[in-house]
Amino acid sequence: MSSEKDDKLTTLGERLRHIRKQLRFNQQQLADYVGLKSATAISLYENNKREPEYVVLDTLYILANVNLTWLISGVGPVFCNSSGKENEKGTVSEKPEEYQTTVPNSMKKVHDAFMEVMLSNDEGTKLALTQNIFTFQRTVRSELKVSKLESDIEDIKRALKSRDTDFKTQESPGESRQPGEKHRVGGE
Repeated sequence: MSSEKDDKLTTLGERLRHIRKQLRFNQQQLADYVGLKSATAISLYENNKREPEYVVLDTLYILANVNLTWLISGVGPVFCNSSGKENEKGTVSEKPEEYQTTVPNSMKKVHDAFMEVMLSNDEGTKLALTQNIFTFQRTVRSELKVSKLESDIEDIKRALKSRDTDFKTQESPGESRQPGEKHRVGGE
């Protein structure tokens, strides 16, 4: 669905606003649709004051078949159908086939349960699930950061130990001691 008007959508915020209008959502409806608490974030995104988080873009791809290449760069069709072809109307889809095939079998039950909750009308449960997922995500990311920091600390300790060992075994410039010879202090 590329048109002359689409070519004028030069920023991600402008393209996001275009998507929202194509879906016939107001800012609060789009915020609810992508799992945000308020329309403020959508306004900030549309006015290019904040970059949308990946989960927002991914949700638009999964549920509304938004072409992420177009959304991010302005290149290609605005909407894709389940076969990846242009979708003129930009209708909301519940479970695009192409997304379903990318879910590993070991996670399929969890994914399907998640999608069932997120596509339901139970706003309280959707909000709780979304908040929990983001809390778990922060926890996992924090654990990864801690693990990386611990690894870096061990690397630094090894480097310092190696340097310390090298420093202790170095001789002073111009000084060469014979085995058994004591170090003299002073000018004697």
